[in-house]
Amino acid sequence: MQKTIYLVYAFGVGEMTRREGFGAEVVEKAIAVQDFSGFTLTRASNGVSTEVYRMEKGPIVLYLRVANGESSLWPEAEAHRRCREKGVLVPEIIFFDEKNPVLNRSVMITSEIPGQPWSEEGSAKVIREAGRNLALINSIPIDGIGWMNDDPEIRRLTGRGTSYDDFILDNIDKKVAKLIGFGLFDDSMAKRTIQYIQKRAGILREYQQGGLAHGDFDLSHVFTHNGQFSGIIDFGDIRSTSLYHDLAHFFTYARKHFPDLLVGYLETTKLNNDYEERIRIEAVVMAVGKLCWVGEKRINKLNQNRADYKMIRELVR
Repeated sequence: MQKTIYLVYAFGVGEMTRREGFGAEVVEKAIAVQDFSGFTLTRASNGVSTEVYRMEKGPIVLYLRVANGESSLWPEAEAHRRCREKGVLVPEIIFFDEKNPVLNRSVMITSEIPGQPWSEEGSAKVIREAGRNLALINSIPIDGIGWMNDDPEIRRLTGRGTSYDDFILDNIDKKVAKLIGFGLFDDSMAKRTIQYIQKRAGILREYQQGGLAHGDFDLSHVFTHNGQFSGIIDFGDIRSTSLYHDLAHFFTYARKHFPDLLVGYLETTKLNNDYEERIRIEAVVMAVGKLCWVGEKRINKLNQNRADYKMIRELVR
């Protein structure tokens, strides 16, 4: 199971909706080639952009991802490869299929990262090691800025945009206005948030070179096994950003453990002297976008007890 297999097909069948998913039996047939016969598949995650299945055969455990719609998993597979070249502990790509003929979707199979997500009973040294690994991920240079270009004709990691502030500040006024409409922000909160962003937006215009970002890095993606750091999972939200994007996400959703992550990060990568301010402005902008998305897609989960809302309120007060 150590070899990597790349299969490309030029035909397909009709698609099912992402909401329903394909189901384990259909996916088993889709990957029924010699290397994967005899595996049992179970749905591991509903996911937002991909379906994820756990594959088991005896002691062997793999994970299969099925892309949503016409999107390609090639950038994700390439990100794994580049990270492993850097020595980052991430899953190995075992199989990649640009267009599976049964599913008519991009399909990828990875090795398992042993263990489970870090919990409060875990060691701080695991978080510090995760910080060192995260710094290596972010050090991978990417042409362009923003969401990854998954055009099958382009076989390199590249962002779709050229300006970082255009990417991260896109429609920020409208997003804040939507949060008023959702009942999350009042007029005063919205005004203070916009003023906070406008005052510091110049920082975001400084970044000319993008680097690989995990995209939604938090404790759920840090795995530990027998008390040791075992790896980082889930690169389904990768993008090209500043060094501070992943740090800002962790700062927002795992604030208590951010100091330990930062210790490990700074052992690997040097940050600007004003890194705290850079992390905070990215955190506020990122959180506005996240809250807006939640309001549009999962309004029942939008409330003032969320970590992202509390972080914005704390910084802009």
